[in-house]
Amino acid sequence: MEECEKAFDAGLLLAALNLVVTIPDVCANIDGTDYRKWCKEYLIELWTMEDNLLDNARLRKKLSESYGEIRYPRYVNYDAIEVPFVNAIPSDYRKTMSVPTTFLDKYNPDQFEIIGTRLELAKPIREVAKAGDRFQSGGRSFYIRTGAHELTRVYDRIVIRAKHHHPQR
Repeated sequence: MEECEKAFDAGLLLAALNLVVTIPDVCANIDGTDYRKWCKEYLIELWTMEDNLLDNARLRKKLSESYGEIRYPRYVNYDAIEVPFVNAIPSDYRKTMSVPTTFLDKYNPDQFEIIGTRLELAKPIREVAKAGDRFQSGGRSFYIRTGAHELTRVYDRIVIRAKHHHPQR
């Protein structure tokens, strides 16, 4: 276990997790601690887009209540999908996606590339809004069309793109 802790302290998260995963009998229960639980704290369990839309109850509720349909919405002023929760990041999506800032707690540079934030990437809404559209102004942000003439401003987001294929559940 000491090797796992040294690797983690040195910022070699993948090496630490590899030790825990590849030597489960050794790392499973040392000094009464279940290190598999420790390992899970530092992994994002990613599902495919289809699995998220079918089985992620929290995501389904959010999409249904906020947007009226079970699909990842797209922004009107930037080419990315809205992913409202870190655990709803689709493992099989290769284009840009916008995630909550809490993603940074789980960020792994081997898995994801950070593209930027809403402040630098979002087009000003006045440039893309159609005649008659209603929206909340107040600086650059991402907007989702939630009605025929309704644009909803999204909380602060980070735009990411997957670097390679992630394991699926």
